[in-house]
Amino acid sequence: MRGVYVPSHIFVRYEDGNVRFNIEMGEKGSEWEDGRYLREFRLSGEGPYLRSLGRKEMIAVYLKSVGATYSRRKRDDEALRLYREAALLYPALPDISFNVGVSYHKRGMLDEAIAQYRRALDLDPDLAVARDNLGVALAKQGRYSEALEEARKAMALSPRDPVTRGNLAAALCALGMLEDGVREYRKVLEIDPDNAKALAGLTKAHYARGEFHEAIVYRDRALERGFRFDPAVLGALEQYRGPSPGATP
Repeated sequence: MRGVYVPSHIFVRYEDGNVRFNIEMGEKGSEWEDGRYLREFRLSGEGPYLRSLGRKEMIAVYLKSVGATYSRRKRDDEALRLYREAALLYPALPDISFNVGVSYHKRGMLDEAIAQYRRALDLDPDLAVARDNLGVALAKQGRYSEALEEARKAMALSPRDPVTRGNLAAALCALGMLEDGVREYRKVLEIDPDNAKALAGLTKAHYARGEFHEAIVYRDRALERGFRFDPAVLGALEQYRGPSPGATP
């Protein structure tokens, strides 16, 4: 019995030299062919996945997963320690470098985060979430052209992910490509009609284009979904709100 890893998921494989089959514990031990994992996880078959792992590699996957739990609890010092141990045992696992990048990103250590995201992409060029986060980090440094390039690559890898498409829209708007940005934000809403960040993005994009009534419509929808605007933006838009029905002009 050997462990096998695909992005953010692990399963069991039995192999004795004559017989080999996969056991998917997420479906009560049902058998999945390798091809199903390729389809479900959108893998090309060329990356570091679907290999039967040895003992050290399995320990590394475990340490990486425990580190991610610490990171979610804002205990990134402990998370980084575990990631370093995991990397010694399984240096070819892209998720380790990606998770290190996330911890650095959360701390505002953008140069270090960018280096780790690039390391993850060297190991797996199709790791969409690393492309996406790399674009976000580059945008935070004001490197919008580079951010847009990575956002487009991430969107091509994961076109139905509203976060990825929303980041593409934000990069387009940051470069002044407002029409393209509005189009991408609207595609986000086709996937997730209640996406507050997309509604806020449309608010800002329409405001920048001088389309104040359209901006108000999206602003109101974003507020209903809990998005918090800068009070100056709210005040600036309110003056363009038309009279309510029945009111005296």
